[in-house]
Amino acid sequence: MLLLALRCHDPQCAIVLLKLGASIHVSNSIAEYPLQVIFDAMAFFRLHPAEKKEERAGDDKLLEWRTEYEALFSILEKELSAFYKNKKETIERELRELYQQFAPDRVSKIPTQLEAYAYREHVLLEGVKKKYLS
Repeated sequence: MLLLALRCHDPQCAIVLLKLGASIHVSNSIAEYPLQVIFDAMAFFRLHPAEKKEERAGDDKLLEWRTEYEALFSILEKELSAFYKNKKETIERELRELYQQFAPDRVSKIPTQLEAYAYREHVLLEGVKKKYLS
């Protein structure tokens, strides 16, 4: 139910479900987790902090519900922070391994790259993998 509420861009329903005990750690048949879906919405808002509905017609629903989503994020602040920290550490470790093997001079640039790709670290990792593993 929680994933359905999130996929229908209904953060108010998601908040109610969480308060009633819905788990953010249960996946659906395609291994999709509510915490990941919520994090993706949070990343969108962090990357587009001042945009209005008119500016991005393709993301109307998300922008329309910004206040409600922010309430959802505040309820899950600890979980989202831990999720992001773990995700970022995993990506940093993978980048370090790739750079140590293929481009040792780039290892020192990892913190700067991660900062530039905040909330999009996976895009950086995919690009590095494509460059060195293809």
